[in-house]
Amino acid sequence: MSKSIYEKQNEPQLIDYLCAQRKGYSNLKIFNGIRYSLTIGITTLLTVLLFIFDEPRLEAFSTILAVIIIIIDKYCDYFVEIKQIVFAKIQQYFDICCFNEVLNVQILQLSSIFSKSEIAELTSDNYDKKLRDGVFNWYQDYSTCTPIEQVFYCQKTNIRWNKKNNRRFNFVNIVMFFVIIFTIFLFGIIRDITLLKLIGIISCGLTFFDFALDLYLKLRNDFNKIKQAEKLAYEIEEKLSSLSDYEEIIELQTIIFDYRCECLCVPDFFYNLFKSRDDKKEDKIAKNLKGFAR
Repeated sequence: MSKSIYEKQNEPQLIDYLCAQRKGYSNLKIFNGIRYSLTIGITTLLTVLLFIFDEPRLEAFSTILAVIIIIIDKYCDYFVEIKQIVFAKIQQYFDICCFNEVLNVQILQLSSIFSKSEIAELTSDNYDKKLRDGVFNWYQDYSTCTPIEQVFYCQKTNIRWNKKNNRRFNFVNIVMFFVIIFTIFLFGIIRDITLLKLIGIISCGLTFFDFALDLYLKLRNDFNKIKQAEKLAYEIEEKLSSLSDYEEIIELQTIIFDYRCECLCVPDFFYNLFKSRDDKKEDKIAKNLKGFAR
């Protein structure tokens, strides 16, 4: 008899998959945090200094540095994209292991994600107890539901988590950018600006604008992916009890995977601020759904 997703997900090997992707994402988030802090910090500091000091060398230096920051940032984007796809594929591998088990059919071939040697190498670290405990019971208990309902409700859980984190992080970034822009604008009002100084300020402003635009486009893309997933999930749920094949379930999983490959990584400290509250809400949703299944 096939195991439920709730049972299957806590097998030692699958816990290793979750630890690998969690550790990888965390390291990527730290890298992004340092990168964003330096980009915003240096750009804002140089802009403020340009307003305060009349120093031609500072103005020339800020222009050169602004160009260097943009070039380095683009290279960092490429590095992050490559790593993020790997960690998204590990999460996909975990999901498909669970889904194939409960459905007792190969909805997707694991070999299409990673070969056995690749996944073995990617999850070969020794993960400490704290990390392993943190990924235990990844999905809520939908074991009283039908196999296809278990898969679908786990997918819905992913969509809800992504939507909440995207909305919150988007709001924080909007507030932060407005504060920085207002501060720079305030300095511009109270200080006289020469042509050379203006060129330096515009250079720093372009760096900041390039960063802000990139962030906005990523968040908008994330939001569109979530809307696409929600629309398809609604259509699936309308006919879930009579669903005769897995094509739409596979399509929904593909959208979730694409989101994970491209989404803006929300910092761990921000994610953890709401994790306990969100976990309780997801537990309550699972409890209600299990009640309907009786």
